[in-house]
Amino acid sequence: TSSLVAAFVAAIAGLGAAPAAMAGGKAITTPASACVLQDTPTLEALQAIDFVDGVRNRDTVRSREVICPVVRSGEGGNMVVFVDGEASTDGGEVSCSVQSRDIRGALLAQKTFNTTSLNFDAAFPFKQAEAPQFSYQQVKCLLPPNRKGKLHGVTSLEF
Repeated sequence: TSSLVAAFVAAIAGLGAAPAAMAGGKAITTPASACVLQDTPTLEALQAIDFVDGVRNRDTVRSREVICPVVRSGEGGNMVVFVDGEASTDGGEVSCSVQSRDIRGALLAQKTFNTTSLNFDAAFPFKQAEAPQFSYQQVKCLLPPNRKGKLHGVTSLEF
């Protein structure tokens, strides 16, 4: 939890904005059970995705990509998207990108990260021009094989 608070403070500072409590922002958390496979939906690929306490990849050989929705309050303004999860210390690397798209699907902004941290709370700040009120955001993550990485969920905070 303290790393989430630190990530939030760093993300807000990067936007030059007031904390959410002062600005009236709303946080919406979406569990990783809302994520889906971003791959050819073969039986093998579908069975590789495990939704126990988050989402992870059971495939013993291949990394698998999942896509997760970012649910917004619709207030507009600046926003921060938090991606929470964990990676295994024995070779698990989780790679994610947060994308913002306009109403026609054109890419407005993309932020990425790779981590091998046992627990992570990655913060992705977006200015209003990068994520305007009627835009859509999504999180795509490549999960390593053998359950060596897991997503817990995604939180959006608009202010």
